[in-house]
Amino acid sequence: MRITVLTPWEEHLFWIGILEDHAQFVLDHLGGEETTRAQQAEQFRTAFKALRRRLFSLDRTLPVNDPGLVQFAQEARSVAYAYYLFEGELQKNRIENTVTIQLTPAYFNGTLGENEEYLRILHSYGQGRDYQKLSLYRLLDMWLEDQLGHAVLLSDHLDPTELGYIDRSRRFIEAFQALALQETSQNRRNLNY
Repeated sequence: MRITVLTPWEEHLFWIGILEDHAQFVLDHLGGEETTRAQQAEQFRTAFKALRRRLFSLDRTLPVNDPGLVQFAQEARSVAYAYYLFEGELQKNRIENTVTIQLTPAYFNGTLGENEEYLRILHSYGQGRDYQKLSLYRLLDMWLEDQLGHAVLLSDHLDPTELGYIDRSRRFIEAFQALALQETSQNRRNLNY
């Protein structure tokens, strides 16, 4: 089996696309009265688009220690971290019921976890070095939490007349919860103290 490793350029493209999508989801799900937060989400979406355009101006084959790619990583880290703080505040406000948004805390757990991973990668890229790869267990933990949030989001947006889809989405939620529990149990068994 051949394993393909993303280049730093491809890694940036992947994560910037995800964060831009997250900003769009926030924008789409904020209540109409949340004009200030909607403006902030739009500013982040625009910032991620600008980063993507800037990334496309760089050579896709640049090594991780290329000064232009290092500078890009530092710029991307600044935007990603500011967005992380913004989403963290939204999650806090959602839990406290002080924001009108149709996204759940489980959804925000997944998006914040993804952003944390990109920030971890950017820390290394910003120093011109490759990052340490996550263990399979840590990757599964991150992506299962993300998929659980998306399944809940899907379920919450189905029309009550779509009983078949509601039932299927609930089964996905249960499956992701069970897999996450199994992964957590397996991860605990593999801890080295």
